[in-house]
Amino acid sequence: MEICERAEAFIEVGGELVFDHTKLILRRQDGDEYFYARTKQRTSPFSTVDIGGLEKTKIPTEDVATREK
Repeated sequence: MEICERAEAFIEVGGELVFDHTKLILRRQDGDEYFYARTKQRTSPFSTVDIGGLEKTKIPTEDVATREK
């Protein structure tokens, strides 16, 4: 699996925004299935994420909008 997209999520604590988790969109190597996962780890494009250790939720194919390159 590979990470297609990632986004950080923040929550408000005492009037300040604080990092809460990173949302990940994963794609199987064959490109036919997509999954949603989240991690408490703050990531960057250069971070190593243990994808195998994440709880993944399959995204229904009809809900996937792919970008043409």
